[in-house]
Amino acid sequence: MKYIKVCNYGWDNELDTGFGNRIQAWSYAMYLNALSGYDFTIVVDGHMWKELDYLNFPYTKYIDKETQKLHYKSFEHGKFEYLEKYDNLEVGEDLQPFVHEGVGYQYQTDCYGDITFLDKKLEKKIRNSVENVVGIHSRKDNSHENKNYGKSMEEVKSDIFFNTIDELYSNSKFYLSTDILPGEVYSRPLEIRDYFPNFKETDNEFLKEFYSNYDVIDYRDIIDEGAILEVESPINEKREWIHAYQSADPGTLIYKNYHLKILRDIIDLYSLVYCKKFLPGNSTWSDFIYRIRENRGDIILERIFEWE
Repeated sequence: MKYIKVCNYGWDNELDTGFGNRIQAWSYAMYLNALSGYDFTIVVDGHMWKELDYLNFPYTKYIDKETQKLHYKSFEHGKFEYLEKYDNLEVGEDLQPFVHEGVGYQYQTDCYGDITFLDKKLEKKIRNSVENVVGIHSRKDNSHENKNYGKSMEEVKSDIFFNTIDELYSNSKFYLSTDILPGEVYSRPLEIRDYFPNFKETDNEFLKEFYSNYDVIDYRDIIDEGAILEVESPINEKREWIHAYQSADPGTLIYKNYHLKILRDIIDLYSLVYCKKFLPGNSTWSDFIYRIRENRGDIILERIFEWE
């Protein structure tokens, strides 16, 4: 057997998993695998790729005891002779500049569309919930160096955003996928419940205006309500703060809610894949959705805001 190991680039902790970054690394591995005639099996970390518990990634499995012991040669961009020379390769973080430029999915765009649901009931629920909506992804700026840190372009230029949807998408129903957090979290450490926000009851001015004046649904309309109520309950007496790059122990609340966060991400992602029309944001998340919809010939609306 021959293997390609995929790095965990972008994974910070159980509630900030960087799936948009990791999926690009996986697409690069799929690109290499396609060039080899699919001679390789792609292997990923069992803890940091929990999406595999919900989705079937072709030619991909968790690292096990056998594959853990193997030595992997780091693939160097353009060194395609490695596909014949080495049995075990690694798509490492040093390839990320090439991955981010689209080298992987640029030539293998339909590999994203080959990912399928293991839970068909969940897939059906998502499809039925969003079949007639306009999906929107609003990505906040995570660069501490930028003046708009913590805000999305839709927030910063909300007048342009609302004027545009009033003009072009009046009387539409919307699905919102966003990583915008409650305003007060920027003055305190993050808590677990911050990653499962109720956007309908938020102190964020942009979200308040959006939900008050338009017909908007989000992940909470699809995910199991009981699981969310458990996160919201005041059980976290020790107030476990979330520390970047620090993996949680199995007994912690962060770890217990890890699967719930993965599920939220999958619902968000595929709600935008299956919605009637998609309004992209500026993110790797939107790139994933764009590639699937483009390959299927689905409706993709013109971005309101371009990268700045």
